[in-house]
Amino acid sequence: MSDEHAEQLSYEAIVEHHDGGGYTVEYEGLEVADFVSRALANLERGYGCVPIGRVDPNRPDLPPHKVAWCRGYHGYDAHDADATSIAEIPAGIIRRMVQRGERGILNLAARLPKAMVGLDVDAYSAKAGGVTIAEHDQRLGRRQPTYFVTARGLGSGSGIYLYRTPNDWTGVGTLGPGVETIQSHLRYLAAPGSLHHIGETYRLYHQESGSQDLGLVLPATDDPSLAALPEAWLRALHRKPRRSGTNLDVDDIRAVASEWIFDEHPYMLAATVQGVRDATEDGTTRNAIHRALWIAARKSRAGCYPLSRAVVEIEAAAAASYSARGLQLDLIDFARSLQHAVNDALDMSDAEVAAWGAWSGRDAVGGSP
Repeated sequence: MSDEHAEQLSYEAIVEHHDGGGYTVEYEGLEVADFVSRALANLERGYGCVPIGRVDPNRPDLPPHKVAWCRGYHGYDAHDADATSIAEIPAGIIRRMVQRGERGILNLAARLPKAMVGLDVDAYSAKAGGVTIAEHDQRLGRRQPTYFVTARGLGSGSGIYLYRTPNDWTGVGTLGPGVETIQSHLRYLAAPGSLHHIGETYRLYHQESGSQDLGLVLPATDDPSLAALPEAWLRALHRKPRRSGTNLDVDDIRAVASEWIFDEHPYMLAATVQGVRDATEDGTTRNAIHRALWIAARKSRAGCYPLSRAVVEIEAAAAASYSARGLQLDLIDFARSLQHAVNDALDMSDAEVAAWGAWSGRDAVGGSP
């Protein structure tokens, strides 16, 4: 399947109803049995199951193959689905296709164990991952051969290279252009056997095994062929793990925005943005911005609407409010407010997240839903 063909797919389930009330469903992606067996095999080795393949209505031109279907299985809020839940996930996704008209495919991703990191190198087209990773090799020393997952061919240079790390080690989110890290709390990888939008499947290789396809199960953290990330790399890429109440940096914000993308109650954003538009008197706009970002971060973590969209709309409303008075929005101050808002949202309890997802009123800073 070419990129052109992928763009033409509808990603819609085809439902055939039968006499007596039953029906069969044709959908694109993995067979249910394959999804479950592969997810269970990876779970035994410490990998969390992340169902992917959802068409994001906010990004309809984005191939859905790596977009998560559900919240809670990846990111800062992640928990691992147990065997019973994994067996139920495909049926739940298919029901969403049939009953709600959601579009997508059934694909499988994996959340890494804590004692592992993936270096996700994009070295195709204009992507500069090959240059970035070579610069790090030269500066920090070459890494030992290890396992990697790719759908772009053995010699492409692109792929996710897996390494052992200390159990309590946390790394930066990006190394530079074209190279990101995948960690237990950050991103996930499409599992071997899953479909890529270019028409290929993701495959597991080892840099010492040549073209040998190593199957559909990811390596365990104690696999002797899984290389350790060298000490110089551990030191250079290390970052202290975020603790409750601590401030986030730009890398954290980007990681959070890549995860808070669900859109279960999109109408909730309008009232929050309107609060910024209505703050036209001198001295009121800055507080309205702070309030709107605080609300938006909590709503986004609860899955009401994507954080990135909320930030764009709040920033546009704030800039317009200031411009109407011949003033300019202070982007540094805006970024600082966003940082604090996301920080506070990450510190919410599970009960608070659930409450913010259910409540549709307008909030006050410091209040609760």
